[in-house]
Amino acid sequence: MTSSDTDSTWSPVPDRTDLTRTRKVLRAWLSDRRPDWRYIEISSLRPPSTTGGTGDNLLLTVCYRAAGRARECKLVARLSPGDFLSVHGADIAEHFAVLRALWPTDVPSPEPLWLETDETVLGLPFMVMARVPGQAPSDFPIYNESGFLADAPVEYRRKAWRASIEALAKVAAVDASRFAFLDRPDRGATGLDQHLGYVDEAFGAAHEGDGHQGIERGLDWLRRNRPAASVDGLSWGDARLGNVLIDDAGTVTALLDWDRASLGGPLVDLGWWLLFDGMHAEDYGHPRLEGLGSREDTIRLWSELTGLNADDAGWFEILGAAHLAAVRLRSIRMRRRHHLWVPDADNPRGVERLLQRMSRLIVDYEAR
Repeated sequence: MTSSDTDSTWSPVPDRTDLTRTRKVLRAWLSDRRPDWRYIEISSLRPPSTTGGTGDNLLLTVCYRAAGRARECKLVARLSPGDFLSVHGADIAEHFAVLRALWPTDVPSPEPLWLETDETVLGLPFMVMARVPGQAPSDFPIYNESGFLADAPVEYRRKAWRASIEALAKVAAVDASRFAFLDRPDRGATGLDQHLGYVDEAFGAAHEGDGHQGIERGLDWLRRNRPAASVDGLSWGDARLGNVLIDDAGTVTALLDWDRASLGGPLVDLGWWLLFDGMHAEDYGHPRLEGLGSREDTIRLWSELTGLNADDAGWFEILGAAHLAAVRLRSIRMRRRHHLWVPDADNPRGVERLLQRMSRLIVDYEAR
């Protein structure tokens, strides 16, 4: 989705707002938040080229005067999705809290600035973050097909891939006690129990009483074959290359989209990463770009950096497939409800293709 700065018809959440009104409202809102910023003007206000299912972003360039000097800052306003929600339980206030807890750590992330829970401002709650330089590899079209990674030299891709796995390893090293507010004992005793409970809830909300045999079989297999031991800790929740901001030097500047953060542990993230990497490289006719590490390369480097055993990475990849199938089932219903186009990955054939991948992963895991 694209728009010019003057396009007043674009709506980040369907039928919710327009850029002309939003520009005026945010100007007044920023004046209240920063009374030391004088003569505030929003010189640019636009959506990014892509939007997600757990909220929508607006990119702002704000000009103002402070301490007698003209200044400029670049911000991102992320809106709650309201009823346009494809991810179960996503909450903008919790997302903001996760970013606040992350900011002092070594994990590259956007700086959270303000949270607005009053829906009368823009029609939905939202948060504002500092904008971070860099680009995220595209999901549509897939980065193996086209985009800045596909156009980049092999050495750049190799550096960016390694930097991404290093950033993923930093998540595994974070002190999880900073995120105690993510503890959900109602879903289970351990972090992994709670993550499994969340996936069960997400599936229940997605099928709306109709069930889905393929996903149910996967969840049953996961319970019967659960690893004897797991590693507790913070889980990013949406760990994939498409959520990594990379600058022109191949450095990771931020990990994005912490809506699914939990205490499920770092292996949840490794499994999710492997799932998306495998799908993008094998399921859409565009092989993995030279310079991006293979599945084995990823597991090896991640294990070296974290010091964690990844022998059960396959089980967590299967867990990711069952979770993603539930997310896509919900997305189909949500998009149809809003009379929106359903992308190939999220239509029923896409769900079945994902479940076929899950079946192959189960065969591979059982044959170890």
